[in-house]
Amino acid sequence: MDHECALKEMTAFFQNNSAEMRSLLTAALAALEHPEENPDHLTTLRQSLYRMLRLAWNLGDFSLAADKLPLQLVRFSPLDLVEELYDEAAALIESTGRKLLLETDEFLPPIALHPYATRRILYQLLSNAMAVTPVGGRIRLSCRKRGDQLLFSVADEGEGIAPEALDGIFDAPFAETLDFTPHGLRLGLPLAKLLAEKQGGRLMAENGDRGACFTLALSTGRKADRLQEFKMDYTGGISRALVEFSDRLPPDAYRED
Repeated sequence: MDHECALKEMTAFFQNNSAEMRSLLTAALAALEHPEENPDHLTTLRQSLYRMLRLAWNLGDFSLAADKLPLQLVRFSPLDLVEELYDEAAALIESTGRKLLLETDEFLPPIALHPYATRRILYQLLSNAMAVTPVGGRIRLSCRKRGDQLLFSVADEGEGIAPEALDGIFDAPFAETLDFTPHGLRLGLPLAKLLAEKQGGRLMAENGDRGACFTLALSTGRKADRLQEFKMDYTGGISRALVEFSDRLPPDAYRED
């Protein structure tokens, strides 16, 4: 990619995200300044702040993915990772009328990966699955070993990906006219692809019998600098799932009882 093309894409990227940030800040300020017009103003404010935090995470991760240095990999149990993620996400997904199922092999050996990047990828895939799976449907989160690959998959029960969109599903949304599909084609999937590649993996999409399936494939043969017991990244007491699903959850999810 030449310099002029890269500059154009970066300019469009920041313009799009700046517009989203302005929209969220406007909603937050309106909730504070006119509480009499919005009895649930604190709920609106709280959701807007969670959405802004998610956008800030994405912008930070874009810089992380654009860095020339590879991500530092640690070695620990992928089973612990998906079980922890399931525990965080299942109740919130169920509150939207959908069900999250966890399917894993009985034994999964520790592998080398980047814990933060892997969780962000899987949360993005779960968020997209929530958007396309109808109420009453099921979302499947799975982790299985196939040969020398460990496969993290998220399968939805939506209408699938249109054949003409499948090849470009992970393309960055820098075009002047954006053609959004139910699976996004905004920042999330291109960023997830970059984070997968930065840790030596691949992110793939395909249509299944029911809906679409996105899979993160990581090699079981990669070496890590150290062995690490699984531990979630510290978020300052903020629910990771509430941040990651802030575009999908109803305002009631942000109400303080």
